[in-house]
Amino acid sequence: MKNKLKFLIKQSLGKKVKTKWFKIANVILLICLLALANIDRIVTFFGGDFEKQKEILVIDKLGMYDSFNMTFSSLAESLGEVKNFKVQESLQEKEKLMQELDEKEDKIIITLNRDEKEYINAELISYNPIDTITYQLISTTLNQLKSSLVLMTSGLTKEEIESLTSPVEVKRIVTNEEVEDAESKDMLSAGIIIIFILPFFFLITMLTQMIGAEINDEKSTRGMEIIISNVPPKIHFISKIISSTLFVIIQGLLLIFYALLAYGLRMLIGTAIPASFSREALGSISEIWNFIKSSGILNLLGQGLPFLLILFLASFLAYAILAGVLASMTTSIEDYQQ
Repeated sequence: MKNKLKFLIKQSLGKKVKTKWFKIANVILLICLLALANIDRIVTFFGGDFEKQKEILVIDKLGMYDSFNMTFSSLAESLGEVKNFKVQESLQEKEKLMQELDEKEDKIIITLNRDEKEYINAELISYNPIDTITYQLISTTLNQLKSSLVLMTSGLTKEEIESLTSPVEVKRIVTNEEVEDAESKDMLSAGIIIIFILPFFFLITMLTQMIGAEINDEKSTRGMEIIISNVPPKIHFISKIISSTLFVIIQGLLLIFYALLAYGLRMLIGTAIPASFSREALGSISEIWNFIKSSGILNLLGQGLPFLLILFLASFLAYAILAGVLASMTTSIEDYQQ
């Protein structure tokens, strides 16, 4: 009986893995993951402007260009946008710079002038409308610049100004020792949703569709009668459950391999300059690894991963049994879909 079960599992699994649609689908999945992970490189290769910086020219009549540049760069860095901007001071006249504006160059002109009532009067000049993120960065920078100017003309000492403008230091104390890794758990939960749950849903859908299609196909081709005449129905049912579950596990492992390959290719490419493991690529990998170790995610993942794998395996078996029962009650794939 065990030999018959092994034979049916081997035949059913081989029938799925050796088909052309399985090979074509996996090639398409691999290409899609590689393309999605490196979409910015692909667009840049075909003439896109992912790496193009927005040039901000500052006509400074206040003598506060250094403060503007430092504040803007700090804000842009906090949003991960610092590489997208190039800020520099211009000594040319505003009218001449406005004549040079065109749709091909993403250039912004900012004039800073003294105002008796409002302290600062600024003009923002561009050929095309400015996007929301860029406008908010410039607006926030100008507001902070105004606050600094007000403080500098208020008669306060340098130490008093630094005390007023310095951020508030907040010391966080959690008395419940069991939730000391709350932030790591939140990060881990967010990662699990993206990394595990979405592919798991895809594999569950594939599993239920596959079992229903295979059982109904055997019914329509009279293959079921031949199999049942030689093998007990229970063994045939179990073989379908095991072979389909093994198949989705294999597909899941292939998806993980494709994702790692796509990430490895992106790290291999590094920046827009192709090179074998550039220093930036190795540096980013090291920073990510050090962050993961310091945050305690590895310990939490090590504790929860065995239970997560058991839960996934049990879910695969439960859905496979449900799909098998529903398929045994129908005579066509249309009825099974309903």
